[in-house]
Amino acid sequence: MKWFLQLLLWLNGTIVALTIVGYLASYIDPGVNSIPQAIGLFMPWLLLLNFVFLVFWVSLRRKWYFLSLICLILGMGQTTRFLGFHFDREKDPEQLGICSFNSQSYNESDHLNEFLKQIKGKHQLDFICLQEITENHIASLKVITDLDHHYFYKGKSILSRYPIQGQEIFSLINQ
Repeated sequence: MKWFLQLLLWLNGTIVALTIVGYLASYIDPGVNSIPQAIGLFMPWLLLLNFVFLVFWVSLRRKWYFLSLICLILGMGQTTRFLGFHFDREKDPEQLGICSFNSQSYNESDHLNEFLKQIKGKHQLDFICLQEITENHIASLKVITDLDHHYFYKGKSILSRYPIQGQEIFSLINQ
């Protein structure tokens, strides 16, 4: 039985190490090292496993629960962003409200209007970026969102509270 607990402790340590590397993904340039970003894709599972190990070690009354507990506490700031615990709070006047929505063939479905009506009173949006939309719908969307300015190009649209001063197409080519 002792070897099994040692194996679990080793596995717990590995999970903690991978979780910490995942936490660091937002601070490391992927051009220099992309491994943290790849590990970051598994963050939901790593966080869940850390929680399971925490409960497991506590239930056995072993001191090793600190390993997962410290790991979860260290990443609390990133975990709350990742899990989306955004309780009602005042909007900072200097902060922009931006929403992106893929309407998935807006001509066949009215999901976008329903979505915009739901969020209209709850959030102060300054920009809404839309994909898969036709220019025919811009006028009605401007009324729903109270955003007066727009830019449309090949099925993509930006509705803005602020005037759009110019537009340009950039070609992004790997060099």
